[in-house]
Amino acid sequence: MKIALLRHGKSDIKTNKILSASSFSEWIQRYNMPGIQTISSPDGTHVKYLKKYHTVVCSSLPRSTDPAKTLGAENIILFRPRFNEACLPAIKGYFTKLKPALWSVIIYILWLYGYTKNSESYKESKQRAQHAAELLIQLAEQYHNRLQFGHEFFNRFLSKELLAAEWHTDNKPGLQYWTYNEYAYNP
Repeated sequence: MKIALLRHGKSDIKTNKILSASSFSEWIQRYNMPGIQTISSPDGTHVKYLKKYHTVVCSSLPRSTDPAKTLGAENIILFRPRFNEACLPAIKGYFTKLKPALWSVIIYILWLYGYTKNSESYKESKQRAQHAAELLIQLAEQYHNRLQFGHEFFNRFLSKELLAAEWHTDNKPGLQYWTYNEYAYNP
């Protein structure tokens, strides 16, 4: 049995704008809406890789569902919010302005230390990842091989849960767009 976690392609939104903290919260909402950039297409390796998986699961966000469609996945069985990216908290402020990538890091660190305004907590995200991993394992038991199109932070959480459930991998979850990691279970 195998499970693969694949990170989506680059979202179709500008990421180099300088934003205030309050604007960044609005930017995140816009980031979740579009699909992936057409120039962020997978190479032939990804298409070949997809063919060996019997089932595909996506989050409910377009940047997860669009890559599955881009790769020609015909066997998508679930679109679930359970697999959505970890929901980072909103912060207020108009004075300091940074690029979205830097805001993401700062807010993620604050979130790890307990800041949760208008978001699920770190603990809740980990619990959601545990339930999502259990579902992936059930699907792998039923269909043998399954692929999940996911997101950077949440794939990390899923990876930890799969490793805790005695699934094995040779790599850490990829941080770049279109990277994937395969997990195997050999009872």
